Amino acid sequence: MWNTLSKLLSDFSSPRFPSHLSRLLTDIISRRDVLGLRALDFDHYYETDKHTFKCVYQVLSIAKRHIFNEDVLSASDLQLAGVTQFVSNQERLSQWNYRIDKHIEPVVFAMKGICHDILGEFDRDEFISSCRMGKRAAVGVPARRARESSKWCLPISGSADHIQWFVREYLAYHRLAAEYCGLDSREQFSSRTTECDSLKLTFVPKSFKSLRSIMPNTVIGALRSDGLGKCISNRLKRYGLDIETLQSQHRDLAKIASSTGDLVTCDQSLASDNITREFCQMILPRVWFEELDLGRIDKIDLPDGSQQHLAAFCTMGIGFTFPLQTLVFYSFVRALDIVYFDGTSLITCYGDDLIFDKKLWPFFKTIAPKFGFLINEAKSFAEGWFKESCGGDFYRGLDVRPFQPKWTEASHVDKTTYEMLLYRFFNGLRRRWADIDISSTLSFLAHELNLLTDGDVKIVPSDFGDICGVKVSRLTESDELNLAHRPLVRNRNGAVIFRYLCYQQRYERDHFIDPYYWLSLLRPPSECPYGTDRIPAPIRYRESGRRNKLLPFTPIPGVERAHCQRTVTVLL
Repeated sequence: MWNTLSKLLSDFSSPRFPSHLSRLLTDIISRRDVLGLRALDFDHYYETDKHTFKCVYQVLSIAKRHIFNEDVLSASDLQLAGVTQFVSNQERLSQWNYRIDKHIEPVVFAMKGICHDILGEFDRDEFISSCRMGKRAAVGVPARRARESSKWCLPISGSADHIQWFVREYLAYHRLAAEYCGLDSREQFSSRTTECDSLKLTFVPKSFKSLRSIMPNTVIGALRSDGLGKCISNRLKRYGLDIETLQSQHRDLAKIASSTGDLVTCDQSLASDNITREFCQMILPRVWFEELDLGRIDKIDLPDGSQQHLAAFCTMGIGFTFPLQTLVFYSFVRALDIVYFDGTSLITCYGDDLIFDKKLWPFFKTIAPKFGFLINEAKSFAEGWFKESCGGDFYRGLDVRPFQPKWTEASHVDKTTYEMLLYRFFNGLRRRWADIDISSTLSFLAHELNLLTDGDVKIVPSDFGDICGVKVSRLTESDELNLAHRPLVRNRNGAVIFRYLCYQQRYERDHFIDPYYWLSLLRPPSECPYGTDRIPAPIRYRESGRRNKLLPFTPIPGVERAHCQRTVTVLL
């Protein structure tokens, strides 16, 4: 990381690059001063030409997601900071006074109307048929076992209300599962469930200074919240907010806004945690609120063993959190537009990522805190020529998104993993920069790859993943990049034979394959174009045992190992 940063600084040195920043970075790199590097903060309102802005932004952002051995916060410090932030925010929300001022009441009424228009009547048939088991860890099912069959292993976890719903409504719809769960005796089935009244707070990596908090749901809670989330997403799509395509639309709008300056790109802090139960009850249709609130668990187990009351209505890890965020924040900004303007302004929302007309910004930043929302000032841009939304960073119409390698947890990695990391650097930088702009950096990475692989650098087509090898669009490109690789040979059909790196999924025998067939039967025709008679994708039959019987194997979630494979292509 330090060497790459040094080479990038050398490549970007020019009369337009700030000389004081160049001297400061040179000193920091020479001393390997992590604290000094973290103290540097990029000014998104920095006025300069497009290319210089992109260069400075790249240099100051490349190590944002990388954790150095001697970083500002250690792993334990990051977790402690995350817990402290979560607890303090929940205490703030629990003390919040939701008495609405007279001048804000029209906004609340408008939000109610917008939510009712979007959601409409609650359709129980649509809801039940949309429920699917979650693909992530849940209470009683660790991440290593988070697959379809494990979710149906008895006992099944859920809150008291969720278990009642599961027995009375879901199993009445899912007859095959009902037979498996043994509904002949309610007393017998009660012993096959685990009642939970609290969820566990965990964290996942985010950046060098913070972690993202999540709370794995119960198995039945994840099943139910998934169906509710899909119902909300379907209603949003009918209204014109298609979650599946909004990301690309937001990036396009951010690019336009960086040239015109008439739109605001807004981000919020702790957005999912700031939507409280009282607020949802205030704006959502009664039936929808009751369905979302049914079985809600409001106790959280902290890493130190203590418990915290959950004032937030939903958090990351609950299936309907993201669609609900989109609904709530969109209706809030649209209500501002209806109350204070003519209601025709451009407004779009993806989770907590908002883009709206600049004239609404004074009203938004004044009224949002009255509902407990926290504006992320560092990622919200109303002025200036820089705009950011949904992973797209733009300055005066130019894409200036910097390459930021993902979190690296281990200080020591094996040879293959390090080779993959080098490929990620090489391809990630080339995707954002022309080769001539970062020639020194690419030469350094090529030299490192040549030494590491002993002249066996993997060359792959441009549609492969970043970790597979150096991506090229033509064969001669590898020679131009000074990469030492094995001669690429062709088979008798003229196709090029090459090798590439990938993560190989590990499989183990699955003794309970019925849920995979249930899933194929539950899928609507649009999700199963080849018919329900086809074996579901996760199942692989292998010869095993003394008699070489074909036995079912399914992938172990999250258990992968780096592997080199050989294949052919006609594109090179």
